[in-house]
Amino acid sequence: MLGSFNAGRPYYFTEAFSERPEFEPYNGLPEAFTARTSLRIAQFVRQRHRAGDGWTAVSLLPPTGGAGATAIYGLTLRVIVRGSEAYQQGTKLVVVCSSGRIKAWRGPAAPP
Repeated sequence: MLGSFNAGRPYYFTEAFSERPEFEPYNGLPEAFTARTSLRIAQFVRQRHRAGDGWTAVSLLPPTGGAGATAIYGLTLRVIVRGSEAYQQGTKLVVVCSSGRIKAWRGPAAPP
């Protein structure tokens, strides 16, 4: 999935999301928005790839708590925005357990 983001392949990136996703990247930047459709997510990926952004997974924290319909994972990303110096930032992923697809993605936040 992250390889698709970095390669500017938006439709491969969106395949990881469930129906009616919530995608909230870059809180605090002018580009910040919430996408609720695969089309809007794809547009964001295309735009950020052209701007020189890149995301690399650093660590994935397993969910805590009991079994349920969804699980919340913590993902730490190494983030490059507009080709500038990288920083690390956390992201929350809400995954639908029955499908393994992402229902909600929040983060990474704006650069420090």
